[in-house]
Amino acid sequence: MKKIVFIFCMACLLWDVSPLYAQAVPAENRFSYGLKAGMNLSSLFSVYADNRDIHYIPGVMVGIFGEYRFTPVFGLSLGVNYSGEGAKISNVSIYGVSVEPRIRLNKLNIPLLANFYLGQRRRFALKVGLEPSVLLQGKMEIAGKTCFKERKYYVPFVPAVSWGMSYDFSNGMIIEGRWSLGYNGDDGESLFLNDSYNSAFALAVGYRFNRLRSPLVRQRAAKMYR
Repeated sequence: MKKIVFIFCMACLLWDVSPLYAQAVPAENRFSYGLKAGMNLSSLFSVYADNRDIHYIPGVMVGIFGEYRFTPVFGLSLGVNYSGEGAKISNVSIYGVSVEPRIRLNKLNIPLLANFYLGQRRRFALKVGLEPSVLLQGKMEIAGKTCFKERKYYVPFVPAVSWGMSYDFSNGMIIEGRWSLGYNGDDGESLFLNDSYNSAFALAVGYRFNRLRSPLVRQRAAKMYR
């Protein structure tokens, strides 16, 4: 009950002060959108098992995003990303033969992030939020052959948290690094995923349209047109 009261009080406080801060952001720049693409490293691990034989594998990430800046220092963003994830498992024996299966998971990630902009130019941001994922396709590769493609072997929806940082350049370019951690649940049919966690680090570059100029740039522009 105390937690509910605390959250309610904080929400009321933010609602009360947000109109004051919103005046500092030009109306035409409060909403921005853009594209991102990059690479990620992902793997699986469990707190109940020995994870020394589970390794990270690379994948591709592409997506779009939109952000609303409530104040110069705070914004909320929502994105949709295609992400290739999975893991490599070593020291697995099948009929007495040692193999290294690779789990390939093609996902649709939906990051909902709170962005806190720091510094005088408001270009560096810390990000934290939720990043649930929906499974598009799952499969396993063993010695170059694909198997276990049925959806019943994989978790269809994975809740996750995400945190990271980004930097906005003056020309609209963005560089971002983010870590996500998702829980696969306890589904008895899930292949190698039972009661495990997804771990993924993504490094991406992108471009932001309709970006918010820093306070210093706006001040200089105002002086030039006086």
